[in-house]
Amino acid sequence: MKVAVGICQHEGRILLGRRMDDDGFYGGYWEFPGGKVDPGESAEQALVREFSEELGVRVESSRFYRQVLWTYPHRQVDLYFFQVSLAHHDLDRFLRNAHQELGWFSVDEALALQLLPANIDILKSLRV
Repeated sequence: MKVAVGICQHEGRILLGRRMDDDGFYGGYWEFPGGKVDPGESAEQALVREFSEELGVRVESSRFYRQVLWTYPHRQVDLYFFQVSLAHHDLDRFLRNAHQELGWFSVDEALALQLLPANIDILKSLRV
């Protein structure tokens, strides 16, 4: 499965969302926002669509960061990480269609959360 993922940084903090508790194998885990790439869609197009649908926020710009092939016990995912600039950063204006909670975290704060395993090395690479 191909997945587009957005790394949003603002004032030294990173946007993460906590998955719904009933969201399969990793319910309740924190992750970078994003989602599945639909057939006929590029990873970047999927990123823009997912941010609009799930968070209700416009992606102003994105830049490819890294591709990671990750094997979870139940499936393999091909993750396309993008560094993303958003139209705004106000969590009160974000939708929560895919996450029960959203937050801005420093890298160290984020690494103390229960994270999706594929996101951990990416977070560590963002340390300044």
